[in-house]
Amino acid sequence: MTATLTLSRRELLKGLASAAALGSTSRASSYAGGPTAAREKLSLMRYRDVKLTGGPLKAQFDRIHAAYLALDEDGLLKELRVRAGLPAPGEYPGGWYDRDGFAPGHCFGQLISALARFSEATGDEATRAKTQRLVEGFAATIGPDGYCYPSQKAATYFPAYNYDKYAVGPVGRLPFCRRLIRDPSPRPRHPGRSPLHAASGARQKP
Repeated sequence: MTATLTLSRRELLKGLASAAALGSTSRASSYAGGPTAAREKLSLMRYRDVKLTGGPLKAQFDRIHAAYLALDEDGLLKELRVRAGLPAPGEYPGGWYDRDGFAPGHCFGQLISALARFSEATGDEATRAKTQRLVEGFAATIGPDGYCYPSQKAATYFPAYNYDKYAVGPVGRLPFCRRLIRDPSPRPRHPGRSPLHAASGARQKP
């Protein structure tokens, strides 16, 4: 025979509050000098240390990885190359990313960052190579003074957001693929000026 315990919402909340208070008291006595277990320093868990073996999470991982691998590199770099006066093959990706979109080139750095993580997690050479090509392609478009925006709109509508993504994407991939990618990250820079001043529209770019 199975006994059933029925609690009202008020009784349940009172019980949870009492348990929380007891836990706080126990922690406080430990901090005050009571016996404590030996502590280990936290360390970064590498993506390659976690393996998905199946199920819906693995299926989602594989699907997104494949989608990122299928991204057209020329399309992602097109507006950056146009602004830099370089050959710019390929088609614009469309939507917000385009020259006249809501935020031109806004997610470029995020895509590099994601590919770097996939590279670290899988050890896949094609993913590593794609990450490398995008970083090198981006580096080739950065002006001698560090100007890195794909268009005047990108430099004036969302300068801080875009600059953050352009800088953090290539630099942020190092902790995840340092062993896979040899050269240092290209870093957008603005000698003598803050990134926001450089993007404020004081200088015109096509």
